[in-house]
Amino acid sequence: MTSRAGAEGQAGVLPGLAAYWPLTGLRLRTSCRTGQLELRLPDAADLAALAGLAEAGVHDPAVQPFSVPWTDVEPAARARSVLQFHWTCLGSWSPAKWELNLAVVRDGTVVGTQGISGTDFAIGREIGTGSWLGRQFQGQGIGLAMRRAALAPRFRRT
Repeated sequence: MTSRAGAEGQAGVLPGLAAYWPLTGLRLRTSCRTGQLELRLPDAADLAALAGLAEAGVHDPAVQPFSVPWTDVEPAARARSVLQFHWTCLGSWSPAKWELNLAVVRDGTVVGTQGISGTDFAIGREIGTGSWLGRQFQGQGIGLAMRRAALAPRFRRT
């Protein structure tokens, strides 16, 4: 797994934006048994792809796997909620309370999202995670690989 920040000039990164919002250049890379994964702050195209995955459904409708039942709405509302959630998390970011929601991309295709969050992290050193994959990408080892990639920097010694 590799990580890199400061990715000016990469697809989806507006020139100069990383100077004001360094997370736009964050890239976490790893592999799973079905290909190469990249976790990155989603750009507009990534968000549209995530909305499409959510609209198509991310789990069996007879089972609710999430503690917050965000998927129990009509498909178009589910898609919009994905966009609103990502925008809200970015807009409310602060050192005291943050949520980093990354697009998970396998071999160039957005397959899902991996989130990492912290409240008073500097004090408690605790983080939370959340994730989902499009149904067609489940059961391929992607979920495990993306969680490992997202959590590895937290446990890396400097």
